[in-house]
Amino acid sequence: MEANEISLDLEYEKRDENGKLEYEGISFVEDKFPAFLKQTISPIYKDEDYNAQMKEVAIDMTGFDSENLQAVFDTMPKVSNFRIGELVAEKIVESRYSAKFTYNSDRDLKNPNSNNTGADLVGFIEMEDGAVNFLFGEVKTSEEHTNPPGVMYGSTGMIDQLVELGTNSDKLKSLVKWIFIKCNSDKDLLVQKYIREAMQHYVKDRSSIQLIGVLVRDTNPNEMDLKNRYIDLKKRINGQHNVQLLAVYSNYKMKDGAWEKLI
Repeated sequence: MEANEISLDLEYEKRDENGKLEYEGISFVEDKFPAFLKQTISPIYKDEDYNAQMKEVAIDMTGFDSENLQAVFDTMPKVSNFRIGELVAEKIVESRYSAKFTYNSDRDLKNPNSNNTGADLVGFIEMEDGAVNFLFGEVKTSEEHTNPPGVMYGSTGMIDQLVELGTNSDKLKSLVKWIFIKCNSDKDLLVQKYIREAMQHYVKDRSSIQLIGVLVRDTNPNEMDLKNRYIDLKKRINGQHNVQLLAVYSNYKMKDGAWEKLI
């Protein structure tokens, strides 16, 4: 079941005077989220296809049988709500905004219980005019009942992190370099097209990068989750990049490890 097969309801949205989307809130139709986690997110979390490929490579290289290597390639990052939220955000952003994420960054973890640094979302996006740009973003997952939740504030909150992404040229350069290295050897012609076009646009115009912040919640939809936070973000970015916020409401509580159990 892919994200674009999931029924999503638009709860609220805000567009500028030219009709360009600034932020929106969407929710899963009731009872659809658990199946989405099981059928779409769980295989990605476990990186099943990649691990199967790497196990076959290891068998060819070492001569060991599959049973001897199973325990090694079954290793996966610790299941957590924040990582589930990141993968949910990836799939929704891909299906809703013509974006593409080509590499599972968990493969770079030397410690499966550690966290990735840099940015939560690193990929590409096709704009309305057909141009392909780099897409970088931050994801926050919360079960707080305040609107907006605390994860939107402070130095570790979404808005400050997006501002840091948008104003720290060295950080942006590192992200561009990272994604170029990861995608450069990809044999997928579409991925090659994305990296080529995005790099061309970036070299010509550093402001071509699209920034997005995604809030994943298990509470009722509320526009106050994004409204004032977007005003603050837009003012602080000051036109340096395209910015957008998205709130995803699961309609399924994460209490007592309910989300983790589905992975």
